[in-house]
Amino acid sequence: MKKSSNRRRNAGKKQRKAAAPTSAATETSDAVADTSVPPVIEGRADEVKKKPSTSPFAFAQQVRSEGEKVSWTSRNETLISTVMVLIMVAIMAVFFFLVDQSLRFAVCNVLPIECVSRAGQ
Repeated sequence: MKKSSNRRRNAGKKQRKAAAPTSAATETSDAVADTSVPPVIEGRADEVKKKPSTSPFAFAQQVRSEGEKVSWTSRNETLISTVMVLIMVAIMAVFFFLVDQSLRFAVCNVLPIECVSRAGQ
Protein backbone atom coordinates (compact mmCIF):
# COMPACT_ATOMS: atom_id res chain seq x y z
CA MET A 1 0.00 0.00 0.00
CA LYS A 2 2.87 2.37 0.74
CA LYS A 3 4.45 1.83 -2.65
CA SER A 4 1.29 2.84 -4.48
CA SER A 5 0.91 6.02 -2.46
CA ASN A 6 4.58 6.87 -3.02
CA ARG A 7 4.08 6.31 -6.75
CA ARG A 8 1.14 8.72 -6.73
CA ARG A 9 3.20 11.37 -4.95
CA ASN A 10 6.17 10.90 -7.28
CA ALA A 11 3.93 11.03 -10.34
CA GLY A 12 2.55 14.36 -9.18
CA LYS A 13 6.06 15.72 -8.72
CA LYS A 14 7.08 14.59 -12.19
CA GLN A 15 4.07 16.29 -13.75
CA ARG A 16 4.85 19.55 -11.93
CA LYS A 17 8.48 19.39 -13.03
CA ALA A 18 7.52 18.74 -16.64
CA ALA A 19 5.23 21.77 -16.73
CA ALA A 20 7.79 24.10 -15.13
CA PRO A 21 7.42 27.72 -16.34
CA THR A 22 10.29 29.72 -17.75
CA SER A 23 9.62 33.21 -16.37
CA ALA A 24 10.46 34.21 -12.79
CA ALA A 25 7.00 35.70 -12.13
CA THR A 26 5.21 32.44 -12.85
CA GLU A 27 7.75 30.41 -10.85
CA THR A 28 6.87 32.27 -7.67
CA SER A 29 3.14 31.79 -8.24
CA ASP A 30 3.70 28.05 -8.79
CA ALA A 31 5.75 27.85 -5.59
CA VAL A 32 2.80 29.29 -3.70
CA ALA A 33 0.44 26.86 -5.43
CA ASP A 34 2.64 23.90 -4.39
CA THR A 35 2.16 24.71 -0.72
CA SER A 36 -1.62 24.59 -1.06
CA VAL A 37 -1.59 20.97 -2.29
CA PRO A 38 -3.13 18.84 0.47
CA PRO A 39 -0.95 16.02 1.74
CA VAL A 40 -1.86 12.46 0.83
CA ILE A 41 -3.36 10.68 3.83
CA GLU A 42 -2.32 7.08 3.98
CA GLY A 43 -4.68 4.42 5.25
CA ARG A 44 -8.43 4.10 5.26
CA ALA A 45 -11.01 5.19 7.79
CA ASP A 46 -12.12 1.63 8.47
CA GLU A 47 -8.59 0.73 9.60
CA VAL A 48 -9.06 2.42 12.98
CA LYS A 49 -7.40 0.28 15.59
CA LYS A 50 -9.40 -0.64 18.68
CA LYS A 51 -7.76 -0.10 22.04
CA PRO A 52 -7.43 -3.29 24.02
CA SER A 53 -9.95 -3.51 26.87
CA THR A 54 -8.63 -3.57 30.42
CA SER A 55 -10.07 -5.43 33.35
CA PRO A 56 -11.48 -3.46 36.30
CA PHE A 57 -8.55 -4.63 38.46
CA ALA A 58 -5.98 -3.42 35.88
CA PHE A 59 -7.86 -0.13 35.59
CA ALA A 60 -7.73 0.33 39.38
CA GLN A 61 -3.98 -0.36 39.31
CA GLN A 62 -3.49 2.25 36.57
CA VAL A 63 -5.52 4.81 38.52
CA ARG A 64 -3.46 4.15 41.64
CA SER A 65 -0.15 4.51 39.75
CA GLU A 66 -1.33 7.80 38.17
CA GLY A 67 -2.40 9.06 41.60
CA GLU A 68 1.10 8.41 42.91
CA LYS A 69 2.54 10.64 40.17
CA VAL A 70 0.44 13.65 41.25
CA SER A 71 2.12 16.34 43.33
CA TRP A 72 -0.31 16.68 46.24
CA THR A 73 -0.30 19.71 48.56
CA SER A 74 0.97 19.24 52.07
CA ARG A 75 -1.29 19.34 55.11
CA ASN A 76 0.15 22.71 56.11
CA GLU A 77 -0.50 24.26 52.66
CA THR A 78 -4.09 22.98 52.73
CA LEU A 79 -4.65 24.39 56.22
CA ILE A 80 -3.23 27.83 55.29
CA SER A 81 -5.32 27.98 52.10
CA THR A 82 -8.49 27.06 54.02
CA VAL A 83 -7.87 29.73 56.65
CA MET A 84 -7.22 32.35 53.94
CA VAL A 85 -10.51 31.47 52.20
CA LEU A 86 -12.44 31.75 55.47
CA ILE A 87 -10.84 35.14 56.22
CA MET A 88 -11.74 36.44 52.75
CA VAL A 89 -15.35 35.20 53.15
CA ALA A 90 -15.63 37.07 56.47
CA ILE A 91 -14.17 40.26 54.96
CA MET A 92 -16.53 40.11 51.98
CA ALA A 93 -19.54 39.47 54.26
CA VAL A 94 -18.71 42.57 56.31
CA PHE A 95 -18.13 44.61 53.13
CA PHE A 96 -21.46 43.66 51.58
CA PHE A 97 -23.27 44.26 54.89
CA LEU A 98 -21.83 47.78 55.05
CA VAL A 99 -22.71 48.49 51.41
CA ASP A 100 -26.25 47.21 51.96
CA GLN A 101 -26.77 49.30 55.08
CA SER A 102 -25.36 52.46 53.49
CA LEU A 103 -27.61 52.05 50.43
CA ARG A 104 -30.61 51.44 52.73
CA PHE A 105 -29.79 54.58 54.71
CA ALA A 106 -29.37 56.63 51.50
CA VAL A 107 -32.61 55.40 49.95
CA CYS A 108 -34.62 55.90 53.15
CA ASN A 109 -33.41 59.50 53.51
CA VAL A 110 -33.82 60.46 49.83
CA LEU A 111 -37.16 58.84 49.01
CA PRO A 112 -40.31 59.75 50.94
CA ILE A 113 -41.15 56.18 51.92
CA GLU A 114 -41.47 54.31 55.21
CA CYS A 115 -38.26 52.26 55.45
CA VAL A 116 -38.61 50.76 58.90
CA SER A 117 -40.17 47.34 58.65
CA ARG A 118 -42.92 46.60 61.13
CA ALA A 119 -43.00 42.85 61.29
CA GLY A 120 -44.93 42.74 64.58
CA GLN A 121 -48.03 44.60 63.30
